[in-house]
Amino acid sequence: MTADSSNPTATDPQIAKCWEDHVEAHNAVDINAMAATYTDDCFICHYNVATGEKKVFSGIEGKMAFSEEHLNSLKMKDGTPTTNINVKNYFNGNTLFNQWNIKSDNYSYKDGADTFVFGGPDKLITHHYQWYFGTKLVESFGTPKECFVAHHNFVVAGDVTGVVNTFAEDCVISFFNTATNTRVEAKGHEEAAKLYTAFLKLIGGKEVATAKGSEGGDNFNGDTAYFAYEIKGAGITKANDVFCFSGSPDNKIKTLWTCYAGPAFAM
Repeated sequence: MTADSSNPTATDPQIAKCWEDHVEAHNAVDINAMAATYTDDCFICHYNVATGEKKVFSGIEGKMAFSEEHLNSLKMKDGTPTTNINVKNYFNGNTLFNQWNIKSDNYSYKDGADTFVFGGPDKLITHHYQWYFGTKLVESFGTPKECFVAHHNFVVAGDVTGVVNTFAEDCVISFFNTATNTRVEAKGHEEAAKLYTAFLKLIGGKEVATAKGSEGGDNFNGDTAYFAYEIKGAGITKANDVFCFSGSPDNKIKTLWTCYAGPAFAM
């Protein structure tokens, strides 16, 4: 058995035709055409690992609802479908497993995995199980506090894409480590992604605990916020963040100053 047993094409011509129609509908964000690739008694289940949310769709109404929800998430701001798609197919008999990553202006799907089962007289999709790490991307937040809460939740979840989405595109981020007397700085989304990829790897899913004396209070004063915390499992103590939202019409983080004592990390 080889390490990669990829078979991108189905051997059954009916399954191959169904999958071809499914892919064309998917890439064209055609809701009716995509729903037509499922049987009328289909079962669809998808699970978002990032949020722990599970949804189940079934039957005629279900396949329409799933197609609408999924395809709308693939649209760019101008309504056109995203082209940022990477899919690998593995067919075996009447089943298909694929691994994929997709990103649009509305949503980021990372490490997605689907299992499809084809059946019925026309060999359409009878079962579809979808598993992915998903992040809903937003153009703006209603308030700075809403952004602050989202930022914290994404950090805890280890979601780099979500964290970066809480920053303004021209953001400035500065991490100063008092233990090593070193500073790491990032400007803009591209550098922010590199910084948080390294920082969240350092955290490694360890508990982020509010520091003593900072519990239960309102961290906001105007368009700035303060948060004191520690991540003992990662060796981070005496940590505090100051968020500035001033100058961001989208209520996203414009500037973040972080001061902590702990291990160094490199971007």
